[in-house]
Amino acid sequence: MKLDMDLVKKILQCSVDQNTGMIREFISDENFNTPFGTVLYHAQLLENDGFIANMQGSQDGCVAIPIVTMKGHEFLAKLNDGKVMSFVKDLISKTPEMALTAVFSLIFNNFAK
Repeated sequence: MKLDMDLVKKILQCSVDQNTGMIREFISDENFNTPFGTVLYHAQLLENDGFIANMQGSQDGCVAIPIVTMKGHEFLAKLNDGKVMSFVKDLISKTPEMALTAVFSLIFNNFAK
């Protein structure tokens, strides 16, 4: 499945914004129009690479993400920069199977502050 950085950013942002870590509203929102399996896949990538922790997914369209790690907060901060997001989208369009950790490393190598 192609990496969707807008979705990655939305999952992280929603998880940070909601104190409970429950993102049921995010996933089941009719305006969002993304299948649950796609959201779950991206959330699992985030957990596998250490951006979130203790994720719980269910078949009813709910994902609980109780912990966004420091690495996840740093990643989100970078993704909120328009220049960084443009760079990442261009990168993904050229290399659609790129791993999330590779994207993270490239961002921090090219946009260090």
